[in-house]
Amino acid sequence: MEPKIQIGDLVEFIHGSVGVSKGSLGLVVDKEIVETMEAGRWNYFIFKIKTFDGRERKFSDSYIKKVNPNLYST
Repeated sequence: MEPKIQIGDLVEFIHGSVGVSKGSLGLVVDKEIVETMEAGRWNYFIFKIKTFDGRERKFSDSYIKKVNPNLYST
């Protein structure tokens, strides 16, 4: 099962966390699957996101959403 979010996507943080405020943006630079060992629990993806302050942080898809490219334009 591939996630909707891919490497290179611009994402917005739905929830705030330590060092990341709600609504801030970041770029997905890597993803890895976490395989659970417990019966009945699903495997899930962890995304490495580079924020605009230059740091890389890891989040699951429950903290981020893909940004619509038409929403932000230059």
